This record gives sequence, C-alpha cells and structure tokens, in this order.
Amino acid sequence: MTEKKKRFHFRALVSVLTAVSFIVLALTGLVLFITPPGRVANWTGWQFAGLTKHQWGAQHIWFASLFLVASVLHIYLNWRPLLNYFKNRMTRKISLRLEWVIGVVICVAVFAGTLIELPPFTSLIAQNDETKNTWDEQDQSAPIPHAELLALGDLATETNLELDVLLSNLKSKGIEGTSPDVVVGDLAEANNMTPNELYVLATGNSSSSPGGGAGHGGGRGKGVGG
Repeated sequence: MTEKKKRFHFRALVSVLTAVSFIVLALTGLVLFITPPGRVANWTGWQFAGLTKHQWGAQHIWFASLFLVASVLHIYLNWRPLLNYFKNRMTRKISLRLEWVIGVVICVAVFAGTLIELPPFTSLIAQNDETKNTWDEQDQSAPIPHAELLALGDLATETNLELDVLLSNLKSKGIEGTSPDVVVGDLAEANNMTPNELYVLATGNSSSSPGGGAGHGGGRGKGVGG
C-alpha cells in the first residue's frame, strides 16, 4: 500500500508564521529595549550578536509586519471559533461575555495609563530611559549628538577644533578620502572604522592604526530612535 501524499495545510502555515514572528518580535523588542541611543550606537559602532542597532530595528519592523499579516489571517481562518466567544453558552446567541469585557478594559487601561503617565505604567518607561542613559556615561560618547552625520569641516567648527589639524592627523594615520566636505560617518565606514575611532585619530588622542578598537567591522548604523 502506497502512503498517501501529505496535503499542504495553509492553516498550519499561518499558525507557524504567527508563533515564530511573535517570538522574533519579542526578542528584537527586548534587544531594542537595552540598546544605547542612536547618537551613541552610531558613534561607537555598537553591535549585539553581530547586528547594529539599525539592523535590529529593521528586523523588528519587518517581523512586526509579518506578525500583523499572520494575525489577520489567523483571525480570518478561525473566525467561527472566535465568534463563539461572543455567544452565550446556553442560548448560543450573540452576547457580551465577561472575558471580552475584562480583556478590553485591561487594554484600555494600559493604553490610558501609559498615555497619561500613571504608575505603574511609568516604571517600565523609566527603566528603559535609565538603561539607555547608562550608555551616555561611558567614555565613547560623541562630542556632540549625531556627530557622525556632520561633514568633517562642520564637526571641527561645532567642537572648536582646528580643521587643518584634524585633516593632518587623519592623513598621517593613512586615512583615505579626507576633506572638509566628507561626512564623518561615511569617511569612517570607507576606512572600515567606527566614527569614534576616526575621531580619536583625528584629534591625535591615539597612536593605534585605523580599524582598531572595539566595535570594529560594525559599520555605521542609521539608528532607530534617539
């Protein structure tokens, strides 16, 4: 007897997509909760598990979209069982059940409490802010916020540094493509460095060769959030 060919079950596919996308969404959300602000992540080439903050943010957005689509399909395929939650178990007629009322009330309470900043909803937000602020206390913060987005000449102006000195220091370290108009982040990426490493060389505070230091190879992320 030949074994019957297995049928493809679309409902099972949707269930798997919903579950997996939810797990990844939760994971990326947790990582983004502890990431440094963009002004720090971009400057230092911050990475976690080999991904930059921008890459983690992109994964979070895409899996959120996938979860949304899968959830809509899941509701569509399970509409009848879902509708039964609105029916009275005795009469089988549509009625507003207590479970739905409590669920909606909880969601409204979370939304309103977060919006008007009431405890305990503020505790999680405060913890997130505290976690991100600890990154600013480290020595690798940018001289000014989002300095990696400035041209080298503008960075010199904003930080009261001599442009000629910056250019000379970079050229002496073998940094290619230096000019007053080149964007700091682009110049760092072109030389396989983080903006922080480039800035250290430009200001003459290190004798290390280009590309050294923590975060090497991370590239320049575009940061999600501040």
